[in-house]
Amino acid sequence: MKSLCLSLCALTIAAGAVQIASAGPDVTFCQLYGVNQYGQLGNIAAFAGATTSWNKDGDEPLQWLQGPDPRHPFIAQNLYMLENDRFQHIGQSWLKNGFFALDSSQCTTSCNATGGQSLGLGCTDTYSANLNAAQAGNTGNSARYEIDPWTGHWDYTTSIIFTGAIFDNAITRRLQVLNADLGVAGASYYYESYYLHRDDDNHMNSAAWVNATVSGSSNNWNISTPSSGVQPNIGWAIDAWSGATQTVIAQEVPVVEHVSPDGRCVLASKAISLGGGQWRYEYALLNVDMAAQVSSFSLPIPNGATVSNTGMHAVRHHDEPTNIMGGTVIDNAAWTFATHDDAISWSTTTNPLRWGTMNNFWFECDIAPSTAVAELGQFIDKGADYLSGATVAPGGPFDAEILDTPKSFPAGDVTVQVQTTNGSETPASGTLEYTITGPGGSSGSAALINLGGGLWEATVPGLVCGQSISYHAQFSAFSGSTVSFPHRGAALAHTARIGAYSEVFADTFAGDLGWTTDFNGTDTATTGMWERAAAIRLATQPDKDKTGDNQILVTGRANAITDPPGANDVDGGVTTITSPPFDLSTADEARVDYWRWFSNSRFSNPADDDFRVQVSNDDGASWTDAEVLLGNGPFRYGDWFEGGFDIGIALTSQMRVRFMAEDLGAGSVVDAAIDDFRVTSYACANPPVGCDGDANGDNTVDVNDISYVLFRLGGSGTPGTVDGDANQDGIVDVNDISYVLFRLGPC
Repeated sequence: MKSLCLSLCALTIAAGAVQIASAGPDVTFCQLYGVNQYGQLGNIAAFAGATTSWNKDGDEPLQWLQGPDPRHPFIAQNLYMLENDRFQHIGQSWLKNGFFALDSSQCTTSCNATGGQSLGLGCTDTYSANLNAAQAGNTGNSARYEIDPWTGHWDYTTSIIFTGAIFDNAITRRLQVLNADLGVAGASYYYESYYLHRDDDNHMNSAAWVNATVSGSSNNWNISTPSSGVQPNIGWAIDAWSGATQTVIAQEVPVVEHVSPDGRCVLASKAISLGGGQWRYEYALLNVDMAAQVSSFSLPIPNGATVSNTGMHAVRHHDEPTNIMGGTVIDNAAWTFATHDDAISWSTTTNPLRWGTMNNFWFECDIAPSTAVAELGQFIDKGADYLSGATVAPGGPFDAEILDTPKSFPAGDVTVQVQTTNGSETPASGTLEYTITGPGGSSGSAALINLGGGLWEATVPGLVCGQSISYHAQFSAFSGSTVSFPHRGAALAHTARIGAYSEVFADTFAGDLGWTTDFNGTDTATTGMWERAAAIRLATQPDKDKTGDNQILVTGRANAITDPPGANDVDGGVTTITSPPFDLSTADEARVDYWRWFSNSRFSNPADDDFRVQVSNDDGASWTDAEVLLGNGPFRYGDWFEGGFDIGIALTSQMRVRFMAEDLGAGSVVDAAIDDFRVTSYACANPPVGCDGDANGDNTVDVNDISYVLFRLGGSGTPGTVDGDANQDGIVDVNDISYVLFRLGPC
């Protein structure tokens, strides 16, 4: 049901993360300095430093609105240590809520000031160490688990700064580091900060780092950094690990903000010779902005290799209760190490690698380094079975990639192709190991046939509707080595449903595909009626679309960017917009997906009106609620969210969907928008069962089948594969003629 990301989902680079030119608002760093200690509790010290942001490369101002509005930056701080060529994340803070942009010019002489509600083009804004250390209140520090690192979504009503569900002491929310990790003789230190903003068009240049010197002792630590006026290194501190090879791993590479399905990790690796044929392998895995999080890290190990001195390190989080809001309960437990037939792995069910943090993994081995494929398991299902990328690892016999992993196969025979890449050996044979679930489910192996050029193919026969298949490849080398792909075999197997998914209707609103305002003639709104229009930055309307054509469905597009909030919002009643009809009469199941924007949180009478999505199966004569966003719910703050629902009513040829925005009570500022609307269906039909005795496959057993057998007498081979072998015994002979004669007639 998901997909593998390998060839197109990992990018190897010598050093430094890829940075892509920005179009839109883009926050980077001007200064990073002045780290102070702010407390000590037991064996944990707390720090904060000063940060100066800079809208240097963007071509739009970056919104800087104080909470509860989510349109402001969240400032994270981290500390790293490099010791004995092991680069470790040793401390992290929570997230400072930005609240006002000073529009200064510390690093530039060109600042187009905007008055504090946004960071103007070319302008800078400094938060002192004292400000970044502030704990409570709307301008204090929120927990990291509250925010989605990829979309930037943050809900004030569930945030700790609103609920107050924390007792602050000397270290809470600040950059926390264990005393044991500070002042280590011979170690180097690096201080890093990151500005996370939902509108930022380039996350990779929104972090910066500087070299740091640590001295002192408990309750009196000193972290010395370059002074103000010295521009920091732009990027992530992992770049400071000299000589390491880096790979960007994601569902899509290059990762494009606001377009790709999720963010990325950066995997840095290094092989260090210990002499005597022994090697130490070091890995630093940084989750930059991957909302799916990471639950496992796997590496291939050649048969016969000796692995020893394994270990891992995860930075301590601040005892946050869950991985995301309302998510899985987490802890600070170390990941579990395991060996497999041809791989090693570390995994967790309670301490995923979350955004803005880094884990380390290491081991020693008696095999020299080569290029191999690392595999990352995902903690949250975001559409991929696992992600893969090239890295340094002990040289194995060969690598392989399953070429296509669709989320469904048509009923009938399922064919899978695997591409191998030779290493020190060549594959001798292979099988596709599979498990079928559902009616008549079973497990088994299908032989992989060598088609040449490293391409192998296997077929699993006769799958039917209602079943799913999970599968992975397993190869044997001439030396006797066995290798599984994915490396953990069934633990990361691909899964597909039997049937077919189809896109029935899709609209990015680049053109007019037939949406209708007030389709039923019952709308009562006096202003703010739905229309298709360009996205324009306003306080309560989206400043950009989700698909890149800058066209959306929106309630009452204002006339200009300078129009005040409420200039053309929904007033006086209900406004609806209805889709053109779409045919789902042949579907077994169907789903509607879209991006939606709903704002009912600001200015007069907030949280007073709902937003509805409805579906009809009788061409709009009657409607059923599919999704209702309450006016006082978490989605009212004016942000893009991915919505969707499985259609729960009978599927017909006269399906429609409509969106409803309203202002029914006391006058409120209500705006809504829709983009990237999609309808997909799932259907499954089993192939027709062939006639017993129908040698020529025309669905009739007659004299033509006798002739067909006669012309093929003497043929032989594997039963079920010989042309003309009506009784499927592997030989075309007189028994096949008798078999046909006893079954004459229509199918």
